[in-house]
Amino acid sequence: MAQNFITNLQHYLDETGQIPANMLPEARKMASFLTALVESVTSYPEESKNGINTGLTCPVDRCTGIVGGQYHGYIAPITWKCSKCGSEGNISNWQHSTWDFTDPDEPENLDLLKEAFNHFFNQSDLESGLPLFEGPKKRGRKKAPSKKFDHYLQLKISLENTKPSIWRRIEIPCTFTFWDLHVAIQDAMGWTDSHLHQFEVADPLTGHPLFLGVPHEEDFDPESTMPEWVVPVSSYLTLAHRTLAYEYDFGDGWVHKITLEAISKREKGVSYPRCTGGRRACPPEDCGGPHLYEEMLDLLENGTQSEKKEMSEQLGPYFSPEHFSPSEVTFDDPDERFKMYFDDF
Repeated sequence: MAQNFITNLQHYLDETGQIPANMLPEARKMASFLTALVESVTSYPEESKNGINTGLTCPVDRCTGIVGGQYHGYIAPITWKCSKCGSEGNISNWQHSTWDFTDPDEPENLDLLKEAFNHFFNQSDLESGLPLFEGPKKRGRKKAPSKKFDHYLQLKISLENTKPSIWRRIEIPCTFTFWDLHVAIQDAMGWTDSHLHQFEVADPLTGHPLFLGVPHEEDFDPESTMPEWVVPVSSYLTLAHRTLAYEYDFGDGWVHKITLEAISKREKGVSYPRCTGGRRACPPEDCGGPHLYEEMLDLLENGTQSEKKEMSEQLGPYFSPEHFSPSEVTFDDPDERFKMYFDDF
């Protein structure tokens, strides 16, 4: 009997984007099928638009049929169908996985991408006055984002050059500006917002890097930094460009990779933003950056008695590098934070 499979590839992968080693055999079989099919179809996207023979065996028990796969564009699920039993399915969230072989330098029809992304949101509800895919304006005083929103963005924040990885998963309103996101990152990670910061994004039309933050008159080229409080996150973090970089403390150089994992309808009774996951404690401020922090942890665990004592004093007697709990995260009001720092802006 034909079966219909609706699958999200990310549900079969761990936090590193790989198939978990301890996955149950049946789930591993399906994960292997899904990833192989994504690789087969995305390796030849043009040919796959009309359907191709993947050479893969149907995942249905005791079926020996060969599966055909079809590519429907970068923003759409990949579909497949068995030639023997008629079972079929679609695979979502395959983009940017290890098995995605589409060429990042050959973008899909941009008009189609804009239409699909903007259609996902109700523009009348956003009340931002700025279509999600338009270039942001560089001028204008900060305005509080609309409290009315229907969808949230699920983001993963990974601190680069840390091993094991230090990361957080948060959900933010789709109306958030980059200033609002900055505050949420600081609160979720555990930073104190006591140093300069900057976002680096890709221009959706050219792919060139753009910078958002707090422009300073003493900067060599202050016009090169767009005021982050007038730019919606959803202008640049999109289905086509799902990652961006956030650097905090230019001296220590804490670089965070921000990844858009999902866009979902808000849940009733839930306060946003919220933190739903994470691992390991945030490094202390002014500890020198990722490499020096790693050396400090190594001395704390493997150093001499005097070295362990010194590291314990520097990190603090209550610091536990492995400790993190999402329930301990509280988020400040970004408007209040803005007033505190820029009351006369």
